[in-house]
Amino acid sequence: ALHWYNKIDESSKSIINFEPGKKLNSIYAEGGVKISNSDSMSNMSYYNIFLEHHLTGRFNLKESYSYNSQKLNWGTFTQHQFYINPIFNINRKSRINIAVSGVLYNSKLSYESDNSYTRSFSSTTGTFPFQSTTTTDSVFSNKYVLDGTYQEQNIFIQPRFSRKWEYFGIAPYATYYGIYQKPNYSETYSNSLTVRETQSSTVLSEQTTTSDSIALGQPKNLNQYNVGVNIYGNYKFLTIGSDFKYILNNGNYYFFYSPFIKAKIGYRLEISSYYFSKKDYVVSLFEGANLINSYTNLTRLSTTASFKFNKKFKGYVTYQNEKAFDNFNNQDYKFNSFYLGLKYKL
Repeated sequence: ALHWYNKIDESSKSIINFEPGKKLNSIYAEGGVKISNSDSMSNMSYYNIFLEHHLTGRFNLKESYSYNSQKLNWGTFTQHQFYINPIFNINRKSRINIAVSGVLYNSKLSYESDNSYTRSFSSTTGTFPFQSTTTTDSVFSNKYVLDGTYQEQNIFIQPRFSRKWEYFGIAPYATYYGIYQKPNYSETYSNSLTVRETQSSTVLSEQTTTSDSIALGQPKNLNQYNVGVNIYGNYKFLTIGSDFKYILNNGNYYFFYSPFIKAKIGYRLEISSYYFSKKDYVVSLFEGANLINSYTNLTRLSTTASFKFNKKFKGYVTYQNEKAFDNFNNQDYKFNSFYLGLKYKL
């Protein structure tokens, strides 16, 4: 097909809906920030680059790299994600693909908390005017120190089959997600109790007892399996659908869904939005190109507007509102995220 396509004139090429194979078809770059409302964490930086290859009429390839980092009250972390997705087009309506993603997570842990409180009571002996008052003060204190490093290596594999019709599409898939931990940190707990008896300004007795313990991080591997299906319907300028997953994680079963909507407004503008709410399991979006691998309860509403400048360039603006529960600090927090993206088609 490519041989005969190259022989025709340029005006005819503009009419034919054919794209010859390219080593690199398009480049997409994105960056932004997650703005936190919590004093216990800084804003999160995020960057992503995405490449798409149309190698032959039947074989395409997608790959990406993303990076994010953040400083929190317990330390700092960085994360690198590598993604590759070979796609085989069976025909114009059906395709199969196997997305593979690897994540490298590194954190430096440094946290210390020191708390104390006092309880007092008094007792009176004797009769007036020979009364005496004895005061007993009990001072409790505890100290916690977290120090060291923690690393994770994650692997994600998702085979998928996609089939579309004129107004409807469906894509069943299965997913494996593995977590391999490398903890190198210690947790130190120190407790003390001081009991002091005084009469007037005279110390009658004072006794202190202490206890210390050290816990070392223990490595363990975690596995998650899920089956899912992406279903959507489209008519003219509007597409509505949802992603459904049934998840097995650490012996627990979960049901996850993420509805989405996309609307084309004229020739150049397109607006899309999706929503999800998850618990302590891993979620993948966009065929695994975006992994939410934190084990926190998270709710997200995301909206993206894209604008086609010309045949080569397309710009993207994304806003996300997120609510999450921080297991370490035992508190709720919110993120407002803003991302800018630009796609260049070769």
